[in-house]
Amino acid sequence: MTVWWARLADARPSHVDLLDPVERERRAAYRLDADRDRFTTGVAVSRTVLDRLLRRPPEAVPLDRTCPSCGRPHGRPRLPGDGPPFVSVSHAGGLVPVAVADSPATGVGVDVEPASADVDGLADQVLSPAERASGGGRPDAVLRIWARKEAVLKARGTGLSNPMSSFSVDHPPADLSLRDLTWAGPTYLACVAVRGPAGPPLVVRELAA
Repeated sequence: MTVWWARLADARPSHVDLLDPVERERRAAYRLDADRDRFTTGVAVSRTVLDRLLRRPPEAVPLDRTCPSCGRPHGRPRLPGDGPPFVSVSHAGGLVPVAVADSPATGVGVDVEPASADVDGLADQVLSPAERASGGGRPDAVLRIWARKEAVLKARGTGLSNPMSSFSVDHPPADLSLRDLTWAGPTYLACVAVRGPAGPPLVVRELAA
């Protein structure tokens, strides 16, 4: 499994050429330039990495984001047939990590959060009773748990239909492997989750998108 890091500063106008018509429509819906660039960079990195595994041009890599609940194109990215390889994208501030897991994994999720994020009122949504009892209410602990649980939900493909407060990550669920990511330094908190057998060791690389 590999986690590729790109920076928002890597965004290029040419990356828009890698978006399919549905992705271009979604890109246009963002009001802020930074949000458009984050989305575009995530797509560009995903296709650039996957083209090496699939041996096809990046613009020809088929990514489907159809939400299983409502049918709109805002779900997690996946290949036809739902992989492998599996891919997960996150973005926060100036960073865009993309995690890619091949067989024997059955799912992957990555999340990054700014260490300065406001956690006021977030603990009630994020912490399980066990985590709250063990002192998880500190702001840094809440953010760490938040990043871990976002990664878990992405790996499982359940989204927020599985409330974060309903499970704990102090002891990861049996079907998941969790790794905190330190590449971004103290400015960000990040985690990657792999569902099923973890397979080869985690590789973290920086990629100029």
